[in-house]
Amino acid sequence: MKTEKINNQLVVISQDVLNKQSEKFVTSFDSSFLTIQLMSTIIFDDENELNKLKKVKGIILVVDTDKETTIETCSLILKIRDITKAPIWLYSKPYLAIEREVFLNIGIDGFFSDDQSMREIELIILNLLKRAKEKDVEINKTKNILDLPEMTSKNKRNNYQNRKNNNVYNEKLEEKRKVEIVLDSELENIWVNDLEVLLSSKQFVLAELLISNKNKVVDYATIYVTIWGGEYDKDKRNMVGAIVAQLRSKFERNKISTKFIYNVPNTGYKFVL
Repeated sequence: MKTEKINNQLVVISQDVLNKQSEKFVTSFDSSFLTIQLMSTIIFDDENELNKLKKVKGIILVVDTDKETTIETCSLILKIRDITKAPIWLYSKPYLAIEREVFLNIGIDGFFSDDQSMREIELIILNLLKRAKEKDVEINKTKNILDLPEMTSKNKRNNYQNRKNNNVYNEKLEEKRKVEIVLDSELENIWVNDLEVLLSSKQFVLAELLISNKNKVVDYATIYVTIWGGEYDKDKRNMVGAIVAQLRSKFERNKISTKFIYNVPNTGYKFVL
């Protein structure tokens, strides 16, 4: 089977750029199909190196679970996700199901391990990148077909006014729309109008805390102590972010389009109703 060369770069990131796990990707992958670059996690201290990540088409994050904690890995994933929307795969020893769910909720696209051959991993990556490339081509074709002649100044003004009127109408419509939220403490679930959202115990505690303080900011420390107890420090902030991401995901999975939970940078979260 002939495989088309992916001209865009695949980056392999590990704590130690020269470890055996990360080097396997360079020695085992067919360089005629993928261009690969190894990077260390110290790139997050170098702005020029970080800018390179914005151009890549795929990232493999190599994690040594004997040296790096789940919280440290979460922090690394979030940092990468802030920079790029490219696919991220986690290569490590197998994680527990609950850990995998946390990683998926904050932006990981899949998992690789020693149980898989390097050829299998390579083909998975190539197939996904090839489909992404084909999708980009189709989008560009559609844009070309839909390109319209440049509007006159009068048309632009009319178009702007129409959009403005529609925005005002939509805002008024949104104000009139009522949302009823009910917490079922017995089943630890939440109802949004007539839709039931099934929650885990920790997710329910979070929902109850945010809703009881609706339209108010609940800081990271309060959220952490309420859910897990003990003392809070900045290293535990990623755990708070992960549980909030899980709750948001539950709303999305149940086709609840309204956004309730808002992040207040460097402070916490707010449930807006």
